[in-house]
Formats: sequence, structure tokens, C-alpha cells
Amino acid sequence: MGREARGQTKLTDWPEGTVILANGDSVSGNVFVNLESELVEVQKENTLNTFSPLQIVMVRLYDPPRIFICQQASLHGHIPMPALFEVVLPGAFATLLMRASIGQNNAAIRDVYGQVIGTFYGNKKFKYTFYLADAEGKIRKVPHRTSSLARFLEKEPTPALLDYIKRHQPSTSSWQDMAGLIAFYNHLKAESAEGK
Repeated sequence: MGREARGQTKLTDWPEGTVILANGDSVSGNVFVNLESELVEVQKENTLNTFSPLQIVMVRLYDPPRIFICQQASLHGHIPMPALFEVVLPGAFATLLMRASIGQNNAAIRDVYGQVIGTFYGNKKFKYTFYLADAEGKIRKVPHRTSSLARFLEKEPTPALLDYIKRHQPSTSSWQDMAGLIAFYNHLKAESAEGK
């Protein structure tokens, strides 16, 4: 199953899903998750409902299956705010979360002297930012540099974790690479917990 972010502009692009609300209710219909505006819209028959992260516990989309949760996190600055995250890989010790945003692959247009005179608007490009939720629910942004991953996961990384990162060189912009790393990390932590 691919994890491409999908630009959903028409109602027919909105997948079927269910939104679980903080008050215990649930709403089903065609669902649009807008991470840029931090809103979830649900269309059912002729009614359109809009929900903020304060009102949401979870969003479940059916085809393809995807789960979004609302958690307190410091996305822009130091103050934690309710935010929506897609669950990429749940785990007992670490859960990999993701936020996708749409950008442009814009190349600069230069004149004969090398000065930028405009921008060529290319194809839309999706940027993935990963976060890690630990067993206590604390959410931290995954660093961009592969060399920082081991110390991000553990203050004193085990030789097995260091070896995995060295051999596989996981890209911090690939959900497949990050899911593989976090699955391996959860496995290591489970083995360590059993050995105690």
C-alpha cells in the first residue's frame, strides 16, 4: 500500500470514513483530512460538518485504510497544541506518526547574468515530516539527519541499533525507511524488556 498524500479537491475524492469525537459521538461519511488547516470535514447526504483537533480523538479512513489521531504537540514553537497526525506504525515503545504537506517543485528562472527573474512552477511535491510518540505519549519531531537517529531514539544507543542505522541508512523523508527503523527499534526494546 502506498502512502502518497492525495490532493482531495472534489467530494468524489473524499474516502469513506468515521470520525470519533471527544464527546463520545462518531460521524461517518465522506471524509477530508486537511492537515494544513488542522480541520476534518465530513460530508453525509447534504450535510457538511467541520471539526477541529479539539473535537477529535481519531479519524479512520476505509479505502485505503488510514488512521489519524489528535495529540498535543509543539509543531510550530514550544507551546503544545492539539494537532492531527497519521499513524504510520503503532508500537508498544514507539509509534511512528506522519504529517504530509504539499509543496511545489519550483525551479528558479535566471536571466543571462544569473539573476533570478521568476519561478517555473513544476509538479506538486509532497513533503513528509515524521514524529515519534513514546510509551508515555510524548511526541517529538524526528531529526532530518540520519546520523542523529540513534541518539534521538536512545541516549545510549545499543550496538544493534547503531549497526541497523549504519547498514540501512534510513532516509528521514521515506515512510518505508522510517517504518522499518521503528519496527526494528520496537523489536529491540521488546527483547530487552523480556530479558529483564
